[in-house]
Amino acid sequence: MKKPNDVSFPLLKYRLVGVSTEDPENPFYSLISGLKNDGWCSVRYSTYPQELLIQFCRPCRLRQVNLLLHEYKIPSKIDLYYFFPKTFSEFNLDIDDLIFEKMGYIIPNLNKNQKKESREYKQIFLNENVYYLKFVFHQNYPNLKNVFNQVGLIFIQCFGIDFTADNINGLYPNLRKPTDFLTQKSLYPQVKKKGYDDSMLDEVCIMKLKELKEALDFTLKIENYDESKKVTDLIQLVRKIGEKINDAKETKNKALEVEDWDTCKIVKNQIDNLREKVREIDVGYLGFKDEGGLVDEGTQPVEEEKENIIQEDITVKESENGDENESIREKIRFNA
Repeated sequence: MKKPNDVSFPLLKYRLVGVSTEDPENPFYSLISGLKNDGWCSVRYSTYPQELLIQFCRPCRLRQVNLLLHEYKIPSKIDLYYFFPKTFSEFNLDIDDLIFEKMGYIIPNLNKNQKKESREYKQIFLNENVYYLKFVFHQNYPNLKNVFNQVGLIFIQCFGIDFTADNINGLYPNLRKPTDFLTQKSLYPQVKKKGYDDSMLDEVCIMKLKELKEALDFTLKIENYDESKKVTDLIQLVRKIGEKINDAKETKNKALEVEDWDTCKIVKNQIDNLREKVREIDVGYLGFKDEGGLVDEGTQPVEEEKENIIQEDITVKESENGDENESIREKIRFNA
């Protein structure tokens, strides 16, 4: 499309929804930080195409998208797809049920710079109603630096106009209260609750999840729902780390097949670091021992009992030093 004539649009807010794969060193959420890091890139030895999905905080009229591509992890083509509800009820669709329409595509330039240090900045000018925006990355350009066949993206910027109660009514004339369109919680799609198969996770994660589930049962029993929420968040965290460990294991297996020992070493260290993060998660503040049992403070010895224990220890030592008094020995056996 033609570039708008000297028209600047507000920067739109969006959230990261999902991505096909991510490299442990360049995860999906790195796109939020922008230029402060190297952004997102796909997992090593990726299979293509790779997909990346974002959702705007409000339905909007999208006018411009800015992309900053990686200097050498460059896709040969990027397709753009969008979804915008045709009826109000479609705002309640699950993410898996969304039907996207193709908006167009761009062809990134092959970075011919031998050092591969320059990054390409793409400006895409649009004029579409958008709620979800999906990027589809095709096979990377081969080069000597990109030995793992990855694609990468440093940041995404989107510009346009958010729909409000004043300008949304024209799109949905049958909507009685346009203000409800932008305020009610049903705007956010309900994500299906999927059953987790924790048995597929790493052994360290399985052990930690068992400990956390016991802690959750305890917090529910005493009706401490603030702590229940904390434990639930920790369970989700362990599951996410477990998924990252599984992805890293898959990468290591692929590297083993091609005898890429350097990658195997790097991924092994990443797995060890992720396992250590899981081990550091502690629920001791809930009154749990390491083995998961409850600490019964009522069984702790009182001061008088402690003195008796010390006295018995002294008696044992005296007996070991040659005391042949049989009554003392019997007393020691009885107390033991």
